[in-house]
Amino acid sequence: MKRHVKSFLQVRKATVPESRLVQKHKDEGELLPSTFTLVVWNIFKRHGGEIFDRDLCDLSQRSDIACLQEVLSEEELYLPKEMHSLNHNYGISYHRPDGFTEGVLTASHYLFDRHSQAMHSLSREPVTNTPKTTLISFMPMACGQTLLLINLHMLLFKRRTQFRGELEHILTYCAPYDELPAVFCGDFNTFTLTQLKLLDDILGDKGFSRCLPRHAPRTKRYLDHIYIRRLNLLEMEIIDTISSSDHSPLVCKVELSGA
Repeated sequence: MKRHVKSFLQVRKATVPESRLVQKHKDEGELLPSTFTLVVWNIFKRHGGEIFDRDLCDLSQRSDIACLQEVLSEEELYLPKEMHSLNHNYGISYHRPDGFTEGVLTASHYLFDRHSQAMHSLSREPVTNTPKTTLISFMPMACGQTLLLINLHMLLFKRRTQFRGELEHILTYCAPYDELPAVFCGDFNTFTLTQLKLLDDILGDKGFSRCLPRHAPRTKRYLDHIYIRRLNLLEMEIIDTISSSDHSPLVCKVELSGA
């Protein structure tokens, strides 16, 4: 509990950077295949300790792409050392007085296009006055296509108009890439079914469909989601047995439509 309070107080004193994107890319390597596996997880600032480290390493080994939220970084990512060698884009939300930044991370052993963008939310969190970040990445595929990958951590909203406004801001930026296969994922903070229905409608208008597991009734809050466009869902899993974060990781396997 003391650790959580200390972390919250650091956020209260945080500052917002002008430079929001940190990239670590290898110049050469493999391209993303037409069939790939994705893990999406709000990692709760690594408060889960050694158990979390084991969980994340296991998930990253079985996945081709990791999209993480609430990631801390100092001189290097505050993650298990096994993750440090991966290509990654890191979108910074804010700097804390203790030297850490917090943001969202998209990582893979496959190559990224260097054309990426970290966007801050239009509004701020009401208590901490800090923004959230959306990370937009592009990954060249072995088949010649390019994958658009949107990794989002949404603000806590009660108003539908604000929620819609944030999503439309992101979708407007991504409009030139509407013909690309795409994944839109992350922590959407959809605490109610009404918010979830609105999210489905807004993203559905852009050709996205929400990935659903076949056999896993969701008894927890509907906060984290994966939406896909021009991709076929092959498998989807919500791993409720992992308790090293306050969110359950989502894992899905997809293939390029028509591949």
